Amino acid sequence: MSPSAQAADTPKPARRRRRAILLALIPLALLLAGMLLMLRPSILADIALKQLGAATGLEIQAASARYGLGATPYISLDDVSARATGSAKPLFQARRVYLAVPWKTLRRRGQVLDIERIELDAPSLDLAALQSWQQSRPASAAETRLPTLLRGLGIREGRVQGEGWRVENLQTEIPHFAPDAPLQAALQGRSLTGSTRLDFDLNLALSKAAISTGLGVSGQLEVADATWRLPARIRLRAHLHQQDGHLTLERARLSTALQYLPEDGAPLALALGAYGRLHWASGTITAEPLAIAIRGQASIPDFSAYGRLALDESLHLALQGELPHWPSSWPALPAPLHASRSPLPFAIGYQGDADFSAPLDLQLRRDDSRLEARLRIRQMQDWLAQDVHSSPLPPLQGKLSTPRVIVEGAVLEGVEIDIEDPSLSP
Repeated sequence: MSPSAQAADTPKPARRRRRAILLALIPLALLLAGMLLMLRPSILADIALKQLGAATGLEIQAASARYGLGATPYISLDDVSARATGSAKPLFQARRVYLAVPWKTLRRRGQVLDIERIELDAPSLDLAALQSWQQSRPASAAETRLPTLLRGLGIREGRVQGEGWRVENLQTEIPHFAPDAPLQAALQGRSLTGSTRLDFDLNLALSKAAISTGLGVSGQLEVADATWRLPARIRLRAHLHQQDGHLTLERARLSTALQYLPEDGAPLALALGAYGRLHWASGTITAEPLAIAIRGQASIPDFSAYGRLALDESLHLALQGELPHWPSSWPALPAPLHASRSPLPFAIGYQGDADFSAPLDLQLRRDDSRLEARLRIRQMQDWLAQDVHSSPLPPLQGKLSTPRVIVEGAVLEGVEIDIEDPSLSP
């Protein structure tokens, strides 16, 4: 065989090397293509949400996603929704969910639950749907582990929907969160129950981030309805318990300075201190037992009382207390009642709108004299504020009984006076 033919039948070493390299690059190229495909934000987010949904029993979706793998990895999801499997109603929605996680958390695969920061834009939570999902979950003996939020939590334009009430425009900033560590938070928003709204701008402090903990709150509130406003500065200290969506404040101490601002009447300012047990569930606030002390102005006397209060779409109030003396701003009592130095025990019952526009039931006693009456606070205030009364009798319906009255030198004994007002009939 000639030398030229022998060279043609034998592959050159360079050609063999190129073929080997090419064969090796094909699987590498396929692997790289797969990795690039996996690293697309939408695919990565879809995988993560499916895994989270499988673990929680929720259907979780996001319209789009972005992520970064710099000094602190993060993922940002847009138009997020979560619903119980098979349910048409989402229990959670958000315009944006942002989550930043340190590399050490990723490297240790959940053994360390450190999260850099969570941000929620326009989140919406349906409490009824959430509670239904929680009840459908199997019981677990495993202890729930809470993460540490190194740079905290931020919520903007949040909304919580309850049964007959809702919270809107919720703004929350928590600088740092760690289980069983002190926590501080700033809260702003508006709560709506029926026609009554409550605007709040509060600073909150917990002795530790736990279900049972000490609580401190300070800031400003404003309760309002169509015809009145009640702005207040408050300071509250209590021991907080939370269970099944219910909040209980034990040994609650509240101090507040407030103003009642009616649309068509004179403003009224007073200071209030209260102590008792507060319970919140399904949009209803209950205070029982409740002890209060009022320091009033103008026609509102100073007094102390105890009893019960409930606030939902209406105000329910039952108090018993004592006036230390007859207020000097009220019309003078006739003799011999005016000479008595005895305190005046009283009982109050009220059920109606929170502006006290409904009739109030009053029982008042001094020594052997008794008054049982029904009145409207605003009408009574207007009557007390008059220099010259259009009527010598106050605007109430009731009965006064007293053993003895002296009127212009005449002595009347066994006196009973009935005052009728059809507008105040039960």
